[in-house]
Amino acid sequence: MADFIFFRASDNWYMRIVDIAKEQVWDKAAGAVSASTTRANSAITLDYSAVLGGHPVTLPASLPAGEYYLLFYNAATPADGDAVQVGKVAQWSGAGLRRPLQNG
Repeated sequence: MADFIFFRASDNWYMRIVDIAKEQVWDKAAGAVSASTTRANSAITLDYSAVLGGHPVTLPASLPAGEYYLLFYNAATPADGDAVQVGKVAQWSGAGLRRPLQNG
């Protein structure tokens, strides 16, 4: 089940998760936040659902409780020069969002 729906057109969206307190990025390959992850290991591809009219987003089950920036990029292939298109602040309990997303 998705934690929220990201309502944007385009099939090329991906997301990166940044731990605000640690200033580290979620590394999906390692399953942990990291100070030295690659763009490829930190990019979480978002698949469009025509039924929902957006991109369902499920945060990693092993993401520790904390406050995170959810940064959204629109690019076919993740690259270091990609610009953030949308940023949100999420308060994650370790099992779900504590409150609705806030603009970052």
